[in-house]
Amino acid sequence: MRVNKKNSVALALVFLLVSTGIAVIGASESDATPVGTVEVSYDHGIIINKATGLSYNGGEFSEELTLIFVPNAGYELVLWNVLGDADYSANGCELTIRSVRGNVIITPEIRNYSTSQQ
Repeated sequence: MRVNKKNSVALALVFLLVSTGIAVIGASESDATPVGTVEVSYDHGIIINKATGLSYNGGEFSEELTLIFVPNAGYELVLWNVLGDADYSANGCELTIRSVRGNVIITPEIRNYSTSQQ
């Protein structure tokens, strides 16, 4: 068997990697933190992103998010339902989400009241 300089270098490199415990393996998985998502489900009102003042329909979570629920006439917010792993606080019609792990579903629980007295 004839050994040329390229083969010698390649064999030396393989020996070095194996003997030191370093292995090069194709990695298809990422070590990056998985992206959290926020979904919203509601009716009889609108959810607004406090920072932008625009309607919020859900999406990837990237930073602290404050949502405001504005109910239609004749409805009022009872509480915020948060399904999933999230760090959040609620204060009346505002919900502030500080972190999300995985998928989180936000649903404002509302109730109807009579407007006939107005």
